[in-house]
Amino acid sequence: MMKSRVRIFFSSALLAYTTAFAQNDHDHDHYLKKQSSATSAKNADRINLDPETKKYLLAALEINENLHTSFFDYNAGKVEKYAGELSLSLSQIKDPKISRKLQYSLQKLNDIKAQNDRKINNMSYHSVSMTLIHLIHTYNLGNTYKGYTCPMVKMKWVQNSKKMSKVHNPYAPEMKHCGSQES
Repeated sequence: MMKSRVRIFFSSALLAYTTAFAQNDHDHDHYLKKQSSATSAKNADRINLDPETKKYLLAALEINENLHTSFFDYNAGKVEKYAGELSLSLSQIKDPKISRKLQYSLQKLNDIKAQNDRKINNMSYHSVSMTLIHLIHTYNLGNTYKGYTCPMVKMKWVQNSKKMSKVHNPYAPEMKHCGSQES
């Protein structure tokens, strides 16, 4: 008798949560408004880069847009292709401090293969994204690229916020617009 009451309680709670979550439409606009003023303060604290390093990082972030899109629509062949292109682009960065930070990401990009299970590629891309987000937070690269997070899949990614104002979660095809901007 007690087990069925507990089961009914948890079923009701899950139904209420799911209904509230569905009504929110995963827009997360209230998070974006709060973060816009915080972003201005953060930009002043970022480190300026030499022009060549900045150019290479911005070029890599632009290539990452293609990789992000290929994950969002999940085209395994394109995922591998753009992971290779991003790896090549990041390997051109000569700044020793940044280059050191990119070593693990370069390994993870090389692990992304079309024949892998999507979950494996997702984990590798998440690792790369964490490094890219760190670079965006640390260095003055402008305001085009932002870090995003999804609390449901507990993963992060970088997205061009000027081209895509809506969240484009590359990890969860069942919740493509779930997540929020974090930087």
